[in-house]
Amino acid sequence: MSTSSHGPEKPITLERVKDWIDATRRKRLELHLLATEPGNSTRRHDAFMHMSELLQEAIEEVRVLSASLREESEELRAKASKLREYSERLQEQEGPQPQEER
Repeated sequence: MSTSSHGPEKPITLERVKDWIDATRRKRLELHLLATEPGNSTRRHDAFMHMSELLQEAIEEVRVLSASLREESEELRAKASKLREYSERLQEQEGPQPQEER
């Protein structure tokens, strides 16, 4: 999943989210192994910096996903409201409906 603002964004699907999570997990494991490797502190420092960047990217992805889901939710609520209003207008036009006897 990319947070790039260039071009149209692809729709967020469960498959895209799973792929992103899998890729993030693989990268985290690679960096963890590098960070816990004995010896060279420069490599450990680099791994830590990459982990920090990975976390920052993950937080941004979650922010973008959250904003997208919020926007979709608002659109669905607006559509539901319009449908409810339309349904009420139709019912008013038809007049009172006879109730079934129980």
